[in-house]
This record gives sequence, structure tokens and C-alpha cells, in this order.
Amino acid sequence: MKKAVKFTSNLMVLIITLVVFALFIEDYLFFKSDVKACLAEHNIELLHDFELEYNDVSSLMDYSHQFELEISAEDKERLMSRFLSSPNYIKDAPEMFDIRSGKPRYSEKEIQFTATYDDIRGVEYQSFRPSKKGHKPIWEIITIKEKENRLIYLRILE
Repeated sequence: MKKAVKFTSNLMVLIITLVVFALFIEDYLFFKSDVKACLAEHNIELLHDFELEYNDVSSLMDYSHQFELEISAEDKERLMSRFLSSPNYIKDAPEMFDIRSGKPRYSEKEIQFTATYDDIRGVEYQSFRPSKKGHKPIWEIITIKEKENRLIYLRILE
């Protein structure tokens, strides 16, 4: 009986330690291939090498994932040009534009709303995907900095 109690308590400590460790290590298990996959969901491809400068995953309340990349000047110019010539470009977007405004949070059909616009930070692309009941909608913002060769990606599941 004592062996079973000791085994069970050691197993519980191990499980709790692994869960806590997983929360913190998730930031470090993110690679360039993961960056490419996140961007590919929006048909964005970086043609030149890039550096992952920052990565943060938070899943305590709502899930959010943000990363920042140092990209080439060529990729920056190409992406900015693409965003500015997009059919979903909003010429005079209001400050603090939020694509979710007026959109349904839930939908049984797969739909996606997108918009690109100029912002004080640079050129931004927003995507919002309502979800089925019981799941969280996905809101993503990709910013190309005007004055730096930097791409910022933010995904929020709310």
C-alpha cells in the first residue's frame, strides 16, 4: 500500500511539473518552419532569410501568440506593396481599426474576413474567422513596420 501511495504521489508531481514546464517551454519550441506555416495560412511567403527576434505564447485566459521577425528590405517592400494593392485595402481606415466590429462571432460555415490598411505603425493585414459554437474565433493581425524591416504577427483566440 505504501508503495502505491508513493508511486501515485510521485506520478502526480511529475505530471504537474510537466504541465508547468510545457507552459514555459512552448515559447522555445517555435522554429522558422513554424513561422512559415503561420504566414502560409494567409498566403504570405518570405523569399529571403529572416530572423525570429521575439516569440511569446500566452494561454492563461485567452490564447495569444505573438512573434516578431527581422525581414529583408525586399520582402518588406514586396509585402507592403501587396497589402496596399489588395482588393480588401481600406484607404481611410479609422484609428484602432478592428475587423471584428459588426462581424458574427460564430458561424456554422467556414468564413474569413480580411482587410489591409495603413496604420501609424506601418501597413497592417487583419483576418477574422468566426468559429462554430463551443470554439473560439481567431483574430490575426500582421504588421509590416514602416520604418524598420520588421514583421509582427499576432494571433488571438478569444
